[in-house]
Amino acid sequence: MSTKTELNKVVFPSIHSTFKQHNIHGQTMGTRYSAIFYAPSSINLAKVHQALQQAVDTVDNQMSPWKKQSDLVRFNKAPVGDWFGIPLEIAVVINEALHVSKLSGGAFNIGVGRLVDNWGFGPSSRDKDSAVPTSELIPAAHDAFELDIDQCRLKRHTPVALDLCGIAKGFGVDELARVLLRFEIADFMVSIDGEVRIGGTKPDEMPWSIGIEKPDQTQRETVLNLEVSDIAIATSGDYRHFRNIGDEQVSHTMDMKNGMPVNNKTTSVTIASEHCLSTDAWATAFLAMERADAVILANQLDIDALIYERYSDGIASYGTGEFASLVN
Repeated sequence: MSTKTELNKVVFPSIHSTFKQHNIHGQTMGTRYSAIFYAPSSINLAKVHQALQQAVDTVDNQMSPWKKQSDLVRFNKAPVGDWFGIPLEIAVVINEALHVSKLSGGAFNIGVGRLVDNWGFGPSSRDKDSAVPTSELIPAAHDAFELDIDQCRLKRHTPVALDLCGIAKGFGVDELARVLLRFEIADFMVSIDGEVRIGGTKPDEMPWSIGIEKPDQTQRETVLNLEVSDIAIATSGDYRHFRNIGDEQVSHTMDMKNGMPVNNKTTSVTIASEHCLSTDAWATAFLAMERADAVILANQLDIDALIYERYSDGIASYGTGEFASLVN
């Protein structure tokens, strides 16, 4: 998919294949990253590994809400109304976040830092069964923050805190891809959690295979297999990151309209486009929206989206763009 990606494209294999498959894994952002790629046996894997790790470490050190000296945490403690210098990487991420926030009517909101923390999904330690916090209304990110991308500086207009967890991993995946491209590695699959980016094909010119997981808390099962090349795919859902407060299960995604965890039937959203930065943000945005509204907006913006809703009798799927022909 290059926004209008060919999800079912199959290319006939070539006769010759001189590259070897390499696998590199590492820790980042509280989880693991993975890089699978094809390159000559003579490539310096140690240098590639070092560059990949450095790329994701940079993103984590800049954008983590858990690292006390991250640029994100330091900005969240800065005075309201003051300009705060930020690295170019954060400026790029926030610029895309504000863009998606505006297009989604505030459904994607990076200004939910304190709210996320209050509900037990942030760096503050909270008991699993702690009392429900007082909900608070929060302004849309594009109203709460002002970005000067030319000067790489940011200021907030209200005392809210940034949370980049709905977009930073997608940017991290794009950074992994950029590292491999710098090493002239064109055929790869890099991932962090549910965010994946594909470059090129396998050496036999066959597409990569990506499995879309069934939104189930109890088991891992693939419900849809995609054959793809040159594409970014991100999935957000409520079935992996949640907590129980008393008898109630609450989602890690916040609803900016009422200051509470999202409470709708949408259980999983997968987005496909060119870069993982935007796919990650839109997967989060559509997860926070009512499915009907998400489908309308996806069609208006020409976004390839796969949305699963949970009902008492099972799961229903809805697709836009290239996904429309793949759903039941």
